[in-house]
Amino acid sequence: MPAMGRPYCFVCAAPKVPQLCDSCRSSAPAFDSVRAPFEFRGPARRIVHDLKFGGVGIAAPYVARLLAGYLRSNPYPADAYCPVPLHSRRERNRGFNQSSLIARELSALTGVPVEEDALRRSRHTPPQVSMDTAGARHRNIAGAFESAASANGKRYILIDDVVTTGSTMSACAAALKDAGATHVWGIGFARQGSFGDDEDNDRGDGVSGVWV
Repeated sequence: MPAMGRPYCFVCAAPKVPQLCDSCRSSAPAFDSVRAPFEFRGPARRIVHDLKFGGVGIAAPYVARLLAGYLRSNPYPADAYCPVPLHSRRERNRGFNQSSLIARELSALTGVPVEEDALRRSRHTPPQVSMDTAGARHRNIAGAFESAASANGKRYILIDDVVTTGSTMSACAAALKDAGATHVWGIGFARQGSFGDDEDNDRGDGVSGVWV
């Protein structure tokens, strides 16, 4: 597996960036930090593709085992996992939300509960992969999520399969914090190395680096 190594942005985990990337410096995302153990290439990319588009459900427990090992070495004091939601229309078309599958398996391994109802996608948006700039992705996804009042005072780890620019996780974190969450971190299975290398990603998050 292509492990994500240093350097990377300590906020969004953009690779090959010492300390803080230009994007996080100019406009801080809503999440506290985002990480992922692998780069979005090679075997990691194939696993994400099979899980998301191939309907290979057996990949979710495998992904969860790798993330559980990662979180044991890099723990965060979260009260609950929150999978990044799909819009109901897209979830019906696909038949499942791969982030929910991963979160449930991860919860069984770590004992941290999953709150799938803490966040919902309130409006349908064009796939992030159709946006050709990071700014367009941010505008496309801004305000697309709503959180329940039960988020008050809680600490969440957002769960997703892949992160590209971090726009989706930032929009999710903003909704959770607006509902009273005190901390929101994000973890993706893989982190995209450069913008545009995401033809298999229809959600528009990059792929993160390593917890600090």
